[in-house]
Amino acid sequence: MTEFDKLNHVRVKIDNLINEFVSGQKEDESDEEMSKALLDFILQRERIRRGATDANVEIKNRIDAETLKALKNCDLDDPSYALQEKIFRRMGVDPTSAIKMLGIAIDQRKKLFSKQQQLKARKLRPNKRKVFSSLIDEIVRENPKISQNQVLNKLKKLVEITVDLADGKITHDESRDEMFISSVSSMLSRSKKRMLKN
Repeated sequence: MTEFDKLNHVRVKIDNLINEFVSGQKEDESDEEMSKALLDFILQRERIRRGATDANVEIKNRIDAETLKALKNCDLDDPSYALQEKIFRRMGVDPTSAIKMLGIAIDQRKKLFSKQQQLKARKLRPNKRKVFSSLIDEIVRENPKISQNQVLNKLKKLVEITVDLADGKITHDESRDEMFISSVSSMLSRSKKRMLKN
């Protein structure tokens, strides 16, 4: 067997192990069950990597002991991996607390991501919409019952506006802001709603 074949064989075995691990997870799995499964996964993966899946118990035990020692003494140089390092060390000593720590870290990341998404959603839209919004608002003020086609015709007549029917875009020449012709309908609707509120 060539070196490439050996590496490919190991990769296939590890892929199978990953699939087995993922498919074996249960929704209501306890921290103890999850930690046992994860530690077992780590030990089996290292046996595969070192070509000892079919070795005798003594060799497997030696490899497992070395793997646990490596986990306990995990030392990653990059400070951004401090949490991973802590979890690996716990996995070698107390797998259940490592899983709890991992769960807390995942929850914190979810909360942070959710907060970031909320902040993004609260931010105002880019200024390019304001140019067209204010123009359409002025047109609607003159005629609150104006139709989409009438708005488009009014925009075409404005000196600072270029309408490109082929591209389906409207450009404000001074600011170089663009919007799609198809957006006129929704912008008109929003403008009329704003007018009703005022």
